[in-house]
Amino acid sequence: RHGRGGHVTLQDEDVTTKTLNGWRKLNTLAHYGVKESAVMSLISRQNDTFNTPYKIPCKNCTGIYCSNSHIRVYNSDITDQNVHYYHLVKPIEYQHIVNKSSEHSHKAIPEIFLTRLLSTKGTVHKFV
Repeated sequence: RHGRGGHVTLQDEDVTTKTLNGWRKLNTLAHYGVKESAVMSLISRQNDTFNTPYKIPCKNCTGIYCSNSHIRVYNSDITDQNVHYYHLVKPIEYQHIVNKSSEHSHKAIPEIFLTRLLSTKGTVHKFV
């Protein structure tokens, strides 16, 4: 069980999200400390009034809304519009840039995780 009665809302960005060298990493399960054997469930969003002003209708998305990349809820002190986002690894076209920070050294996703990724995709796809 986690704090707040066992419920945690996962977000792509929160107050701990950092921007380094123009790159901002989206939060992962590891960011939230979710353990390997954790049991999770997807529930319908109860109250979206906090995020609604920061989202716009999206005609090309599979969901109702998609994030507007020009409006950020957190890290409002950063005014640079040229922030790039990535999830697990940076896009291939940006990997030729050498990062000196050890925090930014990325490795290819091991093949063992591909099976897990596909099974998770199938599970999540049922709810989308």
